[in-house]
Amino acid sequence: MTLSGAKKMLARQRFFRPVDIDLQFGAELDLQLFSLLPYTIWPSSRFDSVINAISGGSRKGDTTFWRNLKYRFQVWRQRRFYQSGDLNKVG
Repeated sequence: MTLSGAKKMLARQRFFRPVDIDLQFGAELDLQLFSLLPYTIWPSSRFDSVINAISGGSRKGDTTFWRNLKYRFQVWRQRRFYQSGDLNKVG
């Protein structure tokens, strides 16, 4: 992340999503986001997960079906209608 991108994120009045999730909504802050496909990093199954230990292996939290559906729609809309960045502007 560049310094200007970090300043945009820190200029928010309040934080309401984890930063790694917030990056999916870069258009809200006029961020240019880039990623690599295929992914170069993935979780390792060789190590025990603290999340699995706490949740008993269940990924189901306290979210409701409608909240999850609303979130998925927002992510789909961001990815479908907003360009994250312009590779022609990268130096």
